[in-house]
Amino acid sequence: MRILIIHERYQQRGGEDEAVDADIAFMAAHGFDVGTLIKDNAEIGPKPGLALAAATVWSRQGYRLAADAIRRFQPDIVHVHNSFPLFSPSVIHAARAAGVPVVQTLHNYRLLCVNGLLLRAGHACERCVGQPFAWPGVVHGCYRGSRPASAAVAAMAASHRLLGTWSRKVSSFIALSEFAAARFRAAGLPPDRLEVIPNPVDAPTSVGSKGAGSGALYVGRLSPEKGVRELLELWRHIEVPLQIVGDGPLEAELKATAPGHVSFLGRLPREAVASAMAAANFLVFPSLCFENLPLAICEAMAHGLPVIAASGGAAGEMVEHGRSGYVLSIADRAGWRAAATTLFSDKVLQSSFATNARRLYEKAYAPAEILGRRNALYDRLMRRR
Repeated sequence: MRILIIHERYQQRGGEDEAVDADIAFMAAHGFDVGTLIKDNAEIGPKPGLALAAATVWSRQGYRLAADAIRRFQPDIVHVHNSFPLFSPSVIHAARAAGVPVVQTLHNYRLLCVNGLLLRAGHACERCVGQPFAWPGVVHGCYRGSRPASAAVAAMAASHRLLGTWSRKVSSFIALSEFAAARFRAAGLPPDRLEVIPNPVDAPTSVGSKGAGSGALYVGRLSPEKGVRELLELWRHIEVPLQIVGDGPLEAELKATAPGHVSFLGRLPREAVASAMAAANFLVFPSLCFENLPLAICEAMAHGLPVIAASGGAAGEMVEHGRSGYVLSIADRAGWRAAATTLFSDKVLQSSFATNARRLYEKAYAPAEILGRRNALYDRLMRRR
């Protein structure tokens, strides 16, 4: 089966880019003939102008590039991950004009929310969900603090709603979690075209005993929506070592204000992240936004690593509270302190949680499970074609 992957990389690499790269490798390793059409948002200059705003709604270059790639590669399926802003949804129309079914993975909430996070001023926000035009997001300048830029994103989503791109041109959407799927259904995406299929996560070669353990571990971007400021405030009252893996715009600020028992490891290659997970007692996930499918939690589960997660988003369905970790309000200082202290000191409980976390991974996120569901979807679309 020939699959053309279309993706636009972000200026600051994060979990979505990691997931797409891993997915390309996963598909190639499991017998798919994979072609790629990839752009990089690094092409965008420091001061985007009206031309980019217009191209966000409909990019003639994106349409041409997609049409050319389809003509050369002759795919059975076009699988779109991110087309914002350089490709635009015009790539979907190019595929359908060529008679090729389109699958679109919904890595974020861009179709519902101009910043794609369902987050405003540090709090979950769903005011634009179900709106024909995301006026609240424009008024508040939710995309990069800019009303004009927010208006361009809102216009993209609204225009393609009117064009029927979401309702008629996309053959099937993939939501990564039930939590995310519920938001997209509420916004009007066709329920019969919405599948829930998580990203596959490779299992580590071995999952061993933690022994004494290195303490708590955070893996992710150091940016406001990830809750790392709030995490460090919690950690002033938690006497457990904390290692932070990742980089981002808050790095200098966090390093300057962190308690002494917090260490920063920077961005690490995947092998080093795996080693850090193998050594840790538990993962912390303090995100403030409605995460779609946190890669860090999936990888922790694969390692048999318990998780303490902030409530909200898909974390609540991924972590079994009291069995594979804890799901707590980020404002619950006493709850976080008790959970972290217990998981660090109680090796019997930690081992029980680790076993449950690994079991949940094998049931929901292991490659064999995901491959079967992905194959079933692709086969169904090809039969319809």
